[in-house]
Amino acid sequence: MLDATQALVCHYAGVDCYLEDGARIGIQEQLLIVIPLNKKISAQKQTAYNSDFSLTRDGYITEINNRGCCYIRHRLIPDHPQQLARYLSDTVSIVNHFMKEKLL
Repeated sequence: MLDATQALVCHYAGVDCYLEDGARIGIQEQLLIVIPLNKKISAQKQTAYNSDFSLTRDGYITEINNRGCCYIRHRLIPDHPQQLARYLSDTVSIVNHFMKEKLL
């Protein structure tokens, strides 16, 4: 298990992903998947995107001090590696959809 100051970093399908223990922000038994978007997104656009669940699904876009704008999802900590791979695949697909539609 990761402590509050640690994250796993991986490169999945061409996208950098950070995996963190949700307990550090009070979400017990949850895995945070954080993908830096490498773009500045205004607060107005963040609000618009986050209110359109067909775009953000069950995640959201927010600014994290040391990483800039990021897409974040949280999921139950997986029991099997295949679940983690599926979480990453789904999350990267959502971010790729943003990029494809040139929303970011």
